[in-house]
Amino acid sequence: MSPACGRQQIVPEIDALLRRAASGPAALIFEGEAGIGKTTRWLEAVDRARAGGIRVLAARGAPSELTLTYSGLADLLSELDEDPSAGLPEPQQEALRRVLVSGGFGRPLDERAVAAAFLAVLERLAADGRLLIAVDDAGWLDPATRTVLGYAVRRLTGPVAILATVRTGPGVDQLDWLQLRRPDLLQRHTVRPMTLGGMHQMFTGRLGRTFPRPTMTRVYQISGGNPLYALELGRGLAAGNLSPNQLPDSLTAVVRERIGQLDERIAEILLTVAAEAQPRVEVIADAMGATVEELTKDLEPVESQGIVEFDGSTVRFTHPLLNAGVYSSATPSQRRAAHRRLAAAVNSIELRARHLAKASTGADPDTLMALDFAAAATAAQGAPATAAELVELAISLGGDQPMRRVLCATHHLVAGDAETAHRMLEPAIGGFPPGLPRSAGLLLLGGLSVYTEGFNAALAWVRQGIAETEDPPVLAQLHMMLAFILIGISEFDEAGESLAVAGDLAEYLDSDELRSQALSLSAMLSCRRGDGVCEDTRRLALELEAPDAATPIIFRASGNELQLRAWTGDLPGAVESFERLWQKAEHRGAEAELMFLAVQGTLIRAWSGDFAAAVALARDATERAQQLGGQTSRLVAAVALAGALAHAGEVEQTRRAVAEALEMADRTGTPVLAKVPIADQGFLEVSLGNYREAMDALGPLVADFLAHGQITEIHTAAHVPDTIEALVALGRVDEAATLVEAMEIGGARLDRAWALALGARGRAAVLAARGDLDGAEAAVDRALAEHARLQMPFERARTLLLLGQLQRRRRRRQAATQTLAEALGMFESCGAQLWAQRAREELARVSAAVGETDVLTPAERRVAERAAAGMSNKQIAAELFISPKTVETNLSSVYRKLGVRSRSQLHTRLTG
Repeated sequence: MSPACGRQQIVPEIDALLRRAASGPAALIFEGEAGIGKTTRWLEAVDRARAGGIRVLAARGAPSELTLTYSGLADLLSELDEDPSAGLPEPQQEALRRVLVSGGFGRPLDERAVAAAFLAVLERLAADGRLLIAVDDAGWLDPATRTVLGYAVRRLTGPVAILATVRTGPGVDQLDWLQLRRPDLLQRHTVRPMTLGGMHQMFTGRLGRTFPRPTMTRVYQISGGNPLYALELGRGLAAGNLSPNQLPDSLTAVVRERIGQLDERIAEILLTVAAEAQPRVEVIADAMGATVEELTKDLEPVESQGIVEFDGSTVRFTHPLLNAGVYSSATPSQRRAAHRRLAAAVNSIELRARHLAKASTGADPDTLMALDFAAAATAAQGAPATAAELVELAISLGGDQPMRRVLCATHHLVAGDAETAHRMLEPAIGGFPPGLPRSAGLLLLGGLSVYTEGFNAALAWVRQGIAETEDPPVLAQLHMMLAFILIGISEFDEAGESLAVAGDLAEYLDSDELRSQALSLSAMLSCRRGDGVCEDTRRLALELEAPDAATPIIFRASGNELQLRAWTGDLPGAVESFERLWQKAEHRGAEAELMFLAVQGTLIRAWSGDFAAAVALARDATERAQQLGGQTSRLVAAVALAGALAHAGEVEQTRRAVAEALEMADRTGTPVLAKVPIADQGFLEVSLGNYREAMDALGPLVADFLAHGQITEIHTAAHVPDTIEALVALGRVDEAATLVEAMEIGGARLDRAWALALGARGRAAVLAARGDLDGAEAAVDRALAEHARLQMPFERARTLLLLGQLQRRRRRRQAATQTLAEALGMFESCGAQLWAQRAREELARVSAAVGETDVLTPAERRVAERAAAGMSNKQIAAELFISPKTVETNLSSVYRKLGVRSRSQLHTRLTG
């Protein structure tokens, strides 16, 4: 079954039906147009009922069986393994047997006997347990079955659920037989069109693939959100048999059945309506050489048939499929003629260009000029996918020039279709002559390759562009692209050199926008290499940014400011930046930017302690990455998802996501990006208390951290606090102390609250392991002081958890209980289920200590404390001036009272 039709959204309706029917009859109708997903919901209900131990009688109506008497009833009863007529009065037995064996053919049947028998069967089944009667396409049930069902359901009293699906539309049976004893026992649920996201899930589940977002949007528009029709379109696209503007034969047949045979004049009008994206009545009338009144009269017959409808000043088809069906059924010459008529009638730049293109068969200069002008206008209006489509129209008509290829690829990239952009440009770049189009093409290929092939391929294109280009503006952007890639792979020195060149070129060109980009990347470089952020550089970059420039977000000061705020601990500011940038990108339809923002938003929400939001954004990033295309996009999204799931404590999902991310990083040759899921794996193991496994994962990261400058910014050292906890737990305290010192020094040097807080927490753990509990609590106090200026509730909760453990060890049980309760509340608020469980276990230990150790006698406690400290029975006897036998007796009593079996368990119970 496809996941496309909103399975998760329909579960409440199904569950509600089954709950209502637990105490008496209840009914639910799923209604909607053909193919909208009613059957999917019906199957889901049947599956859920059977899985819950509910007996199911199921039947599915069909037009071919309308004349087969009792065919639906036979289907319902065939679900039973036992003879349904057993134990019934003889007339009823005979009636049911004839229904099952012959469908009621032969000598006349007493319909009342059949109905009474069916009711008796239902009551017997309901007496044995809950029952579901499920009828799909109930409008196509044969009349005899409808009569029997109507008789039975009106008389039901037991726990019986009735589920039916029915098509909406003229002439459809409205289930007059489904009338329970009380009207309120029947509920209706109209099945709405699925969402674009639901269609994405359906294609992934049923076709094993998806399509670029512009294509998905077009399919969604044509299908009207109808799963059946969308799936047929998807199958045609996947098979390469059609473009998104065509309909498969199976759907064309459906449409033709609806439209029927039309008068030639009406057919011409409908084709004109179908060919126009905004079919205003005045435009259609003008194109047809008629008045509005004449056009309205001409369309009266098809309006009465429900084929078209008037909505104010617009005439439109009642379903998008009717529109597409009329258009695809026309001959090419008929379609061209319709577009010529419309090109002369519309006043929209884009619509006129489209109509001219579709009316042309070659590279007409006026048509190409109109398409170029329209593409520029729509791109400026924030519709890059539309702009790309218009340029492709020009190319397909014979206007294949290098600059059009570059423009088309650029529009595809901005629209979120990097793979199409790459395919549009790479095969043609070799034929570009030296000059601006070639230089711009190499720059664009470098940027595209970051998404589609990885940093190594991108480096090759950018270096080639730098070697061949003399144009200063393009050369400046090539150097900034090179710097961005080098920062990404931690080649900081060469990145700095490229940024210096880019900055010089920006000054030479006197371009504020290029200055802004160079300054912004310089701030990013400084932060990445551990040198902090120059506030003057950061501020000037933002001041010089052109707010409406078509600069990729990775080079815009506002986009980099989002990351810098998060990295330096200003999470509220990062959230504000994220929401503002997201809104702007969404309004513009900038899919590549939304993908970038979803990944950054995942980190920000996780660091801010909203793990549910982090997971949601990571899943959004994953979906967008699939639609955007490209290995790097999918890898970055996989990395984000692994981190979000790890924080939420989804153990098995995290393990799968980490494995997938590491496999993708290896396949793309991107070891830098592999570090993040490795850190997430280590964090998960720490969360579970699996410290050896954690160090197996984190060991290589620690070695790299120690060997390369000990940069303690959160984006490079997020794994260090987890490593400190694991090392302390494993008794490798000196190694942990080295990392603690690095965090303290780095945090103090840059005044980073994150590093200072977690460094102090690490210091507390080290001191506690060395037995200095006073020093440990003092370190925790310092950590909490830093937490006060850092809005990271999850990390604060971890520090409180450590404090509660220290307080418990020092027998300050009331304080420990309060501290651990506060930590638990924060973990639960964040959605950190594994850490919440750890806090609960610590609280249980405090309660156990209060309830159990206090029952020891003074003599037992003295013996227990010495045994827990590692003294032998003889040593205890000598120190306390008692016999070894008395020591044994006291220890036996202690073990029994505390529920322990060994001295190690005794040590844990007494010292915690």
